[in-house]
Parts: sequence; C-alpha cells; structure tokens
Amino acid sequence: MLTREYITWLLNTTGNQLTREELLIQVNIAQNMLFAQPTYFNRTKPDPFLTTEDGVFRYQLPNNVKVVTRVYALATNRKFFFPLYGGFSNMFGYKQPSPVNSYASPEVNIVIDTIQSIAPDRDGPVILFPRQYNPRTTDDLYQIEQYEWPVQLTSEDIQLSVPEEHQFGYLYYMILKFLEEQGYGNSIYNKDREEAAQKAWSRDADIGFKSNYIRTLPKDV
Repeated sequence: MLTREYITWLLNTTGNQLTREELLIQVNIAQNMLFAQPTYFNRTKPDPFLTTEDGVFRYQLPNNVKVVTRVYALATNRKFFFPLYGGFSNMFGYKQPSPVNSYASPEVNIVIDTIQSIAPDRDGPVILFPRQYNPRTTDDLYQIEQYEWPVQLTSEDIQLSVPEEHQFGYLYYMILKFLEEQGYGNSIYNKDREEAAQKAWSRDADIGFKSNYIRTLPKDV
C-alpha cells in the first residue's frame, strides 16, 4: 500500500489532530521500530555474494543494509575444498583443518567480526575478516545473510515496507498507542488487540536463527 493511502486511512479511522506531514514521520518511525531486529520480511533474498580481494580484510556494505547475521560458504563450491588460509581451523569454526561433512550441512559459517549500521541515513555494516585469514580474490565463494532498513518514508508516494496484513495490525497499534499517549485522536487504543497483533507479527517475522559466528564490534573500531 502507498503511504498516501495509509495516512488517509489513519486520518479517517483515528480522527487525530496531526497533519499528514506529522503522521508521515510517525509511520516512518514505527516502521523502523518494527524492523529494529532482523525479520523474515527485510532479509535480502537471495543471499548476495561478497566480492573480496586478496589481502583486503575490511568490506563496507551499502547503506540500505542494516544488519549482517552471518557470512557462509557452500560446501559444494569447488573453491571451498582448496587449501584456504593454511587450513579450516578457526576460520570455519572447526577444531580440525578438514572439510565439513556435507551430509551435515551444505553451508559452512565463516567466523568474522562486524560493525553494524546504526541508522538508515548512515554507513552500512562493515565485515571484518580476521587478519590471519586472507579471503583471497573471489566473487562467488562467500554469501551474506543480511537484513535491510525499511525504505524511508520521505514522501507519501512510497510503498510501505511492512506487509499489508500487518499494516492494519501491529503497525497500526504502534501508531495508535503513540497518538493516545500524546492525547491525539479518539480513545480507541486497545491493549489486548495490540498484544494479539504483536504475537501475529512475531510469528510471521521470526527468522529462528541466532548466529554464533559473528562478533559485533563498536562503531568506532
């Protein structure tokens, strides 16, 4: 749905006293809050490849990327079986410098550090390979599991990033709660309905994955 249509619906539903410009700001803030954590909806699909260069250990991602949760290689990739970095130990999280058992998983997580993005109008995340492991020159070995910032609502002609089934659910109740707290609009906020909408969002947005292969560093590293 276009933001213009959504704001018109909000005005008709809530009877609030905010201007369209003020509501645009609130909808944008609410979307950013919904995507504060990685979700199914803002994952980049398919997982992009990371282009690396021999002797380069730091890689800056575009500023539309919010979070990197892992970098991995496919065990079926022929490059994976070449002698890398003097062995597989540490780099791929193994105790022995030998290829992963492809029957266990076709994806091999790479141990890296990251500096995550702090705002949609700032630099994107940074991927840092350990200094002792040269990633080499390649554009088809490493893949990134990454999540994007919602498209920032700088005008009413932009599509909402929140799926339509949740625009009238959790996104609506987040905005409605703000309006009630600020004393705007009609008294139609309902905590029980908000909780139900939140559960529906959590169920659909859950990625069910926690990375053990990434350490997040301070922004100023």
